[in-house]
Amino acid sequence: MNEIAVNNLFIDFSEGRRPELDKFEVADLLLCSPDSPSALWNERLISYKSTAEDSKRTDLVDFFDYLIDDRPDWFGGD
Repeated sequence: MNEIAVNNLFIDFSEGRRPELDKFEVADLLLCSPDSPSALWNERLISYKSTAEDSKRTDLVDFFDYLIDDRPDWFGGD
């Protein structure tokens, strides 16, 4: 969580901007490759989001929701 909290994408998001998501940057953030199956992307995101929820880091939870909402295709959505 600490590495995500200092990532430029998260910092922009937490300052009220909606960063343009680059698949390579988000893959790096989630510790997977850009061509990993969407199931792996989704698994990683759910795991990180769960940890953020357990840690009461609503800012990170909101960021993870933003990732899913902005690029659902990366996580197996439409």
